[in-house]
Amino acid sequence: MFPTDDPDFVYELFKSMSTNQKGFLPRNHKLTEYMIKAAQDMPGKDDIAVVNTKFNVTPIKTVFGPPSDELSTLKSKVVVIHGSEDFIVPWLIVEPVTRLAIIEQWAPLGKLSLYDDGAGHT
Repeated sequence: MFPTDDPDFVYELFKSMSTNQKGFLPRNHKLTEYMIKAAQDMPGKDDIAVVNTKFNVTPIKTVFGPPSDELSTLKSKVVVIHGSEDFIVPWLIVEPVTRLAIIEQWAPLGKLSLYDDGAGHT
């Protein structure tokens, strides 16, 4: 377990997992504060480095969980930003599932899109 009460530690942990060190949000950025607070409030802090892979938002059963209708409830546009150089969560997994979600309209029409930022795991 790591000291989630220390915001600098949480920031450095997330930064260390990024392959885009130069482009990582600065420590004093508003979104950085949001990310740190979300991490500190997250249940199961022991698994904070992998907790984002423990849920399923698709209407098909995956290794992460049973089918879900979460995408159908989108009210705002969501852009899935993922790097084709990611070796932790490979593009070859994210890209086809996201495209299938768009084609099959698992989300309301026009609410879901995909963008390859060309980076690794950020």
